[in-house]
Amino acid sequence: MTKESSLARFAQGLGLGAGLRLGKGEARAGGAQRASNLADAFEAVLGAIYLDGGFEPARALCAQLAAAPLADHDRLLAGENPKGALQELVHVRAQTVPVYEVTAVSGPEHLPEFSVRVVVDGEEVATATAGSRKAAEQQAARLALRELQRDEDAS
Repeated sequence: MTKESSLARFAQGLGLGAGLRLGKGEARAGGAQRASNLADAFEAVLGAIYLDGGFEPARALCAQLAAAPLADHDRLLAGENPKGALQELVHVRAQTVPVYEVTAVSGPEHLPEFSVRVVVDGEEVATATAGSRKAAEQQAARLALRELQRDEDAS
């Protein structure tokens, strides 16, 4: 909830991008929608609310903005930590853990591409390719979660 991407979504929900004063170059480059600018603006507004009204108004705003994302905590956790969410799901269903296997590394040394597959109970569930092993594993976990949840919904 405190990551730049979350803070930027809160700022967008409040329409803070429209109120940002930016230099000409930053404005032309889309700075009013840049996540880092929006997150900084949200933190500044929250700080101003705290300084002006105290802790309670600042807490109330945070509670209001966080209510919807926190209501679906499984989705929130899956988005932030797909490998952890997949591990929990697989453990509950099959009393085992997913296995990640690098199936290929391609591309030049300075810009490798990693292909990873995730295996659950001896069966490949998903594959993904990304610029790092970690990113490929996370993407494979996201895809595996979708696939396993789709299977569950169909049952």
